[in-house]
Amino acid sequence: MSQCRWIFRPPQSGAAELASALGLMPEVAAIMVQRGLADEAAARRFLTPRLAELRQPYLMAGMEAAVGRLELAVRRRERVTLFADYDVDGVTSAAILFELLQSVKVPVECVIPDRMGEGYGLGEAALKRVMATRPSLLVTLDSGISDAPRIAAAAAAGVETIVVDHHELPPEPPLALAIVNPKQPGCPFPFKALAAVGLAFYLACALRTRLLSSTGLPQPCLQPQDWLDLAALGTVADLVPLREENRILVKAGLERLSATTRPGLLALKEISGCRGQVTSGDIGYRLAPRLNAAGRMGDAGRALRLLLTHDAAEARELASALDDENTRRQAVEAQIEAECRHRLDGAALGHSVIMGSVGWHPGVIGIVASRLTERFHRPAIVLAEEGGYWRGSARGIRGLHLFEALSSCGHLLERFGGHRQAGGMLVSEGNLEGFREAFEGYCAANLTPADLTPLLDLDLPLPLERVSMRLAEELAWLEPYGLGNPRPVFAASAVRPLTWNRMRDQHLRATLGANGVRVEAVGFGLWGERPAGPVDIAFQAEVNEWRGARSLRLNLKAIRPAVLASAGAAPKIE
Repeated sequence: MSQCRWIFRPPQSGAAELASALGLMPEVAAIMVQRGLADEAAARRFLTPRLAELRQPYLMAGMEAAVGRLELAVRRRERVTLFADYDVDGVTSAAILFELLQSVKVPVECVIPDRMGEGYGLGEAALKRVMATRPSLLVTLDSGISDAPRIAAAAAAGVETIVVDHHELPPEPPLALAIVNPKQPGCPFPFKALAAVGLAFYLACALRTRLLSSTGLPQPCLQPQDWLDLAALGTVADLVPLREENRILVKAGLERLSATTRPGLLALKEISGCRGQVTSGDIGYRLAPRLNAAGRMGDAGRALRLLLTHDAAEARELASALDDENTRRQAVEAQIEAECRHRLDGAALGHSVIMGSVGWHPGVIGIVASRLTERFHRPAIVLAEEGGYWRGSARGIRGLHLFEALSSCGHLLERFGGHRQAGGMLVSEGNLEGFREAFEGYCAANLTPADLTPLLDLDLPLPLERVSMRLAEELAWLEPYGLGNPRPVFAASAVRPLTWNRMRDQHLRATLGANGVRVEAVGFGLWGERPAGPVDIAFQAEVNEWRGARSLRLNLKAIRPAVLASAGAAPKIE
């Protein structure tokens, strides 16, 4: 982070009034105002989100048609097949609808594509497996919006399709019986950033209500609260903004997840070391990687079975297998990343990074693309060769809409999909070089030098003497943190390191001082960033809990030599 530009978010008025109205520290109120929460009522809703504030399902285009068709399937006992993506968002979406349909005696099966053999979405091979289940109705989850030809083929064979997908719509969406996606033109649902599991949650709640009001049908015994743990898992894992509906679902879902009775989640929490109150960070760094490892390294159906099982022994066995797969995933990912960095370090970079090699594991290329984006601050695509085709995973940066970039190259791609920050594609061997040139050309035309310079976003300047346990505790009220609601980062200048101590590999532990105040700090991956003399620090303030004791700790995000505005003046943070 030493090469980053440190940029403060623009200050906004109204913080003093909000702090007074809600009894908050001025710094916490200032952060809320920066995030568009100057209105007292909106701020209170943000601090205490309630399930009752979720918008109604039928505001969403396609919801009425989807619920009506599923009600008919229940009435007729039709065979329903769920086709879900292999990531956490897709698997949790499938688990919600599977539980509901199974509880009302519908013959339901779930097909999850094999990442290595079939790739993302409803491809030809995956469609054959779907049709082999002999469904009357197909529901696609976290996929389907870019699969018009296969959905048309299913319709020609007499199978109707409901598409539940949150990805960007292509120029020609599928002609499905219903599309549940708030991004489709004319959809009046105001919040457009739900994950697929959020859409599945809405669909399940609406269908449950419809069935409860219908006569002559089995009554669902499940309640919306039963799915909140799954909704939180999929929403956090898919990196959608944790605002509005997503914040409500995740806040309630974390409470449910902390007290879950699902044998699979209990086993997963135990093997990942997730204890006590579950946070969004626990999902992102402990639970989701292990669930994702099932699809990345082999059969994603194991993750679904883990979520659905009622048998504690089976749950422990599946959780152990996913933990092993996650360890293997980390090793394979590290090997590919090291190869990419060896080829790129010292090389002249363009406006994008595109890497590929025969033999790379397609299950980890998305993670490697994210790592390359972080390191080189360029849109990154990593490709793995599969029988004459190259399957790729892309990650974007601020300043570029990745789906639009891929759309500009769509004529060179067999298939593609995604959204602003992430995407995937399939390109033939013959079009690979043309795709490289076209994607780089689009990035060159749409990215400025400033876009390619990494930024460190800072919320507020904060002298060390203003950092307190009360501040850390009030900041915890803003959780869950994630995309759209990042953990606040402060900057302090003229800080003197009193001690530097190395912790495991490249991490550090420090004691920092300024104006008579001493604070303990940690910095992960920052051992090599230690300058001599006074420093400027970018940090997060947090409550550290260890063996029943609670203390204030700074989590350092960046360190640099103090920048003096003039002789004898305090350092200036730029």
